[in-house]
Amino acid sequence: MNYTQEQLETLNKALSAVYEDNMSFLEVFDKPLYERIKSLSTDINMGFKIRYDLEFTNNSFNIFDNENGKFIYTKTLEDYSSEVLETLDFSEKGTMFNLANGAYRSKEEDMRHFNDDIQTKSYYKILKDINQIKSKLSFSSSGPKEFKSINSMVFFGTLLGKHIVSVNEKFKCKSYLVLEPSLEIFRLSLFVTEYKLLVQNSHAYFSVGLSDKDMIQKMEKFILHDSFENYSYKYYSTSFHKQNVFNNFTFALQNLSPFSYDHYRQLYYSKESFKNIAKYSSLNMVIEKYKIQKLPVLILSPGPSLRKNFKWLKKNKDNFITIAFGAAIKALSEVNIKPDIVTNVDASTIILNQFPKESKDIYSNSLAFLASDTHKKVFDLFKKKNVFIFEANFKILKNGIEESPALSVGDNTLHILLSLGFEEIYMLGTDLSIDVDTGASYDKTHVMSSSVHNVHHLKKNIKRISNDVDVKNNYLKVKSNLSNKDLYANQFFSKIISSYSIIIDMHKNDKKFKIYNLSDGAFIPGTTPLKIKDMKLEKIEMKNKDLILKKFLKKISQDNFTEKENEYLKEEIKFIKSLHKKINSFKKTTHIEYMDFFDFRKEIAILISKHKSYSQLTGTIFLTYIKIIDNYINYVCNDSNIEIREEQLNDLKETWCNQFSSLIKDYLKIIKKGQLRNK
Repeated sequence: MNYTQEQLETLNKALSAVYEDNMSFLEVFDKPLYERIKSLSTDINMGFKIRYDLEFTNNSFNIFDNENGKFIYTKTLEDYSSEVLETLDFSEKGTMFNLANGAYRSKEEDMRHFNDDIQTKSYYKILKDINQIKSKLSFSSSGPKEFKSINSMVFFGTLLGKHIVSVNEKFKCKSYLVLEPSLEIFRLSLFVTEYKLLVQNSHAYFSVGLSDKDMIQKMEKFILHDSFENYSYKYYSTSFHKQNVFNNFTFALQNLSPFSYDHYRQLYYSKESFKNIAKYSSLNMVIEKYKIQKLPVLILSPGPSLRKNFKWLKKNKDNFITIAFGAAIKALSEVNIKPDIVTNVDASTIILNQFPKESKDIYSNSLAFLASDTHKKVFDLFKKKNVFIFEANFKILKNGIEESPALSVGDNTLHILLSLGFEEIYMLGTDLSIDVDTGASYDKTHVMSSSVHNVHHLKKNIKRISNDVDVKNNYLKVKSNLSNKDLYANQFFSKIISSYSIIIDMHKNDKKFKIYNLSDGAFIPGTTPLKIKDMKLEKIEMKNKDLILKKFLKKISQDNFTEKENEYLKEEIKFIKSLHKKINSFKKTTHIEYMDFFDFRKEIAILISKHKSYSQLTGTIFLTYIKIIDNYINYVCNDSNIEIREEQLNDLKETWCNQFSSLIKDYLKIIKKGQLRNK
């Protein structure tokens, strides 16, 4: 069919109207994305050579790929959208889950090799809770699982996006993630698809043309939205994108896994923190200015680049305040380098291996920055007057170190130094990457040094998947700090790099500082790469450095709780008791239907989420339980083919109430004991 000039003009006007409407929507809904599209449009008008064109051919819109000289769609938009709708259904097919943990498949007897480590203890308790719940979820089924509702949908790639509106009409999800790696392609979709239709009764997140790091952060925001119901994600992929978008979503899910720091582990943190705050000096946030804050600080981490620079370190260590991780002690003892401060965050028994008796001379007289829940035997390694504790995860002290996303001793150490007001920080051994040639990621003295990565597989996949990602082993390509070569980070390193970046941004608002990374590994956003050979060090007078440093730390620390903390504890107890009262009352109810049980649990989750406090501790303990237990209950019960008998539902309700009540009682006991220590 041939179109007249008048018809084509009408069509162009309609396209322009849709585009302008979309831009008006994005200007309000996602201003950064709006600005990037606006900038691209300006570049195109200035002659920027585009790869993709929107064309009208065979009575349908299509995208022409100028680089490959062909159309992307092989059928009309209408046929493509119909095919997508046929592909997506209410089954588990094409679904990713936020329940990918072995605990949901394990049995209590799988923990026969139980040991006394806190992580193992916590996992065992979770396993018992899950198996109690599972025993109540044996409902009769009339067929394969078919979801009653699909709560969340991910679109990997948009192309022209017409199918997205059709999918929304079919599933009416509560939240959507629209992901398109190409800003050009997404811009073309704005001429065809009305994206504001997605947010009429739902919430939408757009991840368009973003780096892996920013893409993962946007995915995390989507996953956290209404996390009470976000346990599964139906997805559709256009396949016109790189494999790494799937890998990044897996990263995001793992980053937010409640199992990485579960509620029983948090209870232990609370118990130990209350005990040690009453016993040791606790570091506070520092607003005032002191001369010592201008002295350069050198952080010593156990990455491969630490050993490479031992000769320089021995010669120049006295020009810095040196702070070393416990994991670096063995390496430093080889060259008799005694750090001014030793720092530790680990509560597990394995941490004791970092402080062998033969290295005692290296750390015995050092000051110690210890997380408030550090393993109790680590405290005994240092003189009590030399120990300063910090709250590594949650804030109990009103004036304590601010809560942060820190995950390891490294990002915690940087957060502490910035919180104490230090202005010039250097990092050595903070590599956070995998050596592709050797598979190593730590110094040979580190407890993890024997865990060599599958280098053969990694090298093969570097070439096979567009130099971007090894999907099987979850390696992510990262920028090198000091060279142009490609480096790779695993899941853990990737999370820590992101944490460093967030922490640096947190402190930028109210502090002036410079952070220099001397390490050979991954680049950390917010830091300045600096080769040791290019450093120009001035000889600094540091007589009685340890005494001056200790005097400063005592001045900016507090001993025991204050009246402000007492008031905080009273408010937390009041809130926790109100939760307990609600749960006990609900436990006594009879003749309920499943939606009564669902609505009550969601009400509890909302109450906890809205609870206001300067500390996230209380909320996070209870919400972590909900993410582990309630998400599993919601997943099992979201099935059109199961029949839940009233007596089964009552058993399930009673088990859930008992578990939650037990958690509340344990936490109340810890807080009340903390109050007694304060009197």
